[in-house]
Amino acid sequence: MAIARALALLTLALAAAATAPPRAVPFVEPASDPAAARTLVQAMQAPRKVSYMGRLSTIAWGSSGTQAVEIEIDHRAPNATRKWYIAPSSVYGNYVIEHGTTSYVYDLRAQSVTISHYPSADEDDLTEDANFGLLTTNYRAVPGADDEIAGRKAHTLSLINRYSGVRLQRIWIDAQTSLLLAKERYHANGSVAYTSRYQEITYRDVPQALFSTATPEGFTVKQGRDFGTPSHDLERVLSQADFSATGPRYLPEGFALVSGDVTTIRGVRSLHLLYTDGLRSLSLFENVARNGGANFSGMQTHEARVGGHDATYVEDEPNLLLAWREQSLNFTLVGDLPLRELERIATSVAP
Repeated sequence: MAIARALALLTLALAAAATAPPRAVPFVEPASDPAAARTLVQAMQAPRKVSYMGRLSTIAWGSSGTQAVEIEIDHRAPNATRKWYIAPSSVYGNYVIEHGTTSYVYDLRAQSVTISHYPSADEDDLTEDANFGLLTTNYRAVPGADDEIAGRKAHTLSLINRYSGVRLQRIWIDAQTSLLLAKERYHANGSVAYTSRYQEITYRDVPQALFSTATPEGFTVKQGRDFGTPSHDLERVLSQADFSATGPRYLPEGFALVSGDVTTIRGVRSLHLLYTDGLRSLSLFENVARNGGANFSGMQTHEARVGGHDATYVEDEPNLLLAWREQSLNFTLVGDLPLRELERIATSVAP
């Protein structure tokens, strides 16, 4: 039965190309500039090789307004990171410590520490979870003029989607260390979705003591999202779900199913399927729990429709979250895609 379900799910994922109407693909160069491709590889490897301290500014533009965050970052190669929030005032003093795939989120006002395992990839870091094969298949890396970021010489690259010819992202890479120093992400219409940029950065050995995960006195410990280990073995992943899973029959060009896991969110076990085109990601969560629908409390919600069913979506730049319920299954799609595209994908997810 598990094998049959896995094959069925893979068939649904691969059927996108067969069932979607053909679309004209504009001519683009067949390969990235070789030097630009090498620069990308080095940028993906840099966080595992260099330690540093820096101050990072991020700005996101969405329907609910502009959100700006300032963070002090300490990174000790290969995989220990501490992020201390210094702006806005509502989060001042809070900090996050990451050891590989485990994160500890310290909330000073709530006096709590939330522990999550295999959390989502950091949106501020292109290199966290990028699939280089898909990235270079679906995007051209086009070099631009050198620039200066935080007093450092930086090479610039534009990542252009091969199917649409649209530039999705521009990145600035330290010419000496290959670390990603800045990033601009764009909407499909060319407007800026968000930016991240180091204002200061120093490369140095970072003391191990900064990454202590000891619980401060008086703090309570909470369990956050407990993602299962992402796996390419879909037969095994599906065998862990306690319902008949389904996947989208339609996917945008270049997207592929790359992994799955069974994750626990607010005590509810959900199947999580991850799709990517190497740069943008698309997550589908599904479960059968009566109280397993998406919780958008504290966020501005909007109405939508999915295959004749009521749906709700929120904007959490750069992502949209679209949730609906169909035939006793709760679904949530999370992706850096336009609403119309998410609705089309969601409509193709029929139990």
